[in-house]
Amino acid sequence: MSIEDLLDQSASSNPTLTLWLPGQPLTAARLVSWDRASGLLVWRIARKLLAPNALLPAFAAPSPEERALAFELQGRTADAVGLLRTAIRCDDPVLFLEHKRLYREPYNRSPHPGPDFLIPFGKAHTVHHGNHLTIVTYGALVHKSVHAAMEIERRHPGKTVDVIDLRTLNPYDWAAIAESVKRTSRVMIVHEDTLSWGYGSEIAARIASELFSYLDAPVGRVAALDTWVGYHPDLENEILPQADDVVTEAERLLAY
Repeated sequence: MSIEDLLDQSASSNPTLTLWLPGQPLTAARLVSWDRASGLLVWRIARKLLAPNALLPAFAAPSPEERALAFELQGRTADAVGLLRTAIRCDDPVLFLEHKRLYREPYNRSPHPGPDFLIPFGKAHTVHHGNHLTIVTYGALVHKSVHAAMEIERRHPGKTVDVIDLRTLNPYDWAAIAESVKRTSRVMIVHEDTLSWGYGSEIAARIASELFSYLDAPVGRVAALDTWVGYHPDLENEILPQADDVVTEAERLLAY
């Protein structure tokens, strides 16, 4: 069963509409949950590239007296189901971002976890365990980061890599990041967002500010080039980060 099949089990009775995002082409969005009494919304948005900063202009940031706006960017089927169900049942508005390419990836499929399976917001998942380098990632780069970690461990016997899937970006699991960085002393942030002004900049800045004394190397980053993503497969592969890019940066940090 694919990710789309699993998600539709939770949202099949809800309407589909078209949402205009400023500066973006028309994007299909599904209104999954709408509480008419409270006005709370859960939006499912399918995007070719998961770059949350591109969505921010379309959804104004809440004021201090308003409820928080949660961002979810899942990388696995089971995560998608648990997070979507949590989003529908929670009392805050949620943007549930889905990577279109993951719909077609067979490695993402898994049995349905059951009608009451929930994943709390702000709880990361360590998908690969290690002690010498931390990779913080989300979305489509989770799978590539795991492959990169395995390649690093093959090339450098004795070196192991932690791969943390954030799963949600607001809130995010700072405790999981801090625990891993304190243990490995080396960290890199990997995502499909652009390198400049991307989401990883905030994580890197906070690590440098609060965990500097634990670091034995600079904070590494692997991200998309600062340009539009081409639609030709060769251009897309060149612009977006690949597993080889993760390996190259990881080796630089391990050798520092």
